[in-house]
Amino acid sequence: MEEEVHALITFVFSQFTASDYTKVTQYEIQVACLKLMIRASFQVFNYLSEQCFTKCVIRLDNDTLTNREKTCVEKCYEKNMSYLTNFKKFWTTNNDEHAARETPQDDGR
Repeated sequence: MEEEVHALITFVFSQFTASDYTKVTQYEIQVACLKLMIRASFQVFNYLSEQCFTKCVIRLDNDTLTNREKTCVEKCYEKNMSYLTNFKKFWTTNNDEHAARETPQDDGR
């Protein structure tokens, strides 16, 4: 899943060339990136929720979870939240690095 999200982010940035910045405002680029980030977040959340459900919920004929299922869901949730936290760090780091590469450096002249 992380590879798919990374590919999506890479695709977005590949759609803009230097000449596009004169055609598209920085605001529009930020809005497009934010929409993709939100979409990716929902995709990741839905994927992870489906994985936990498939892994943990054994009996669908009962309207409540067993203790074992509850424990499994809780552990799965904690693991997924850890994953999402790491993803956020990954995104922030890569976004900062991309911005640093795109920002002209002042050489003191």
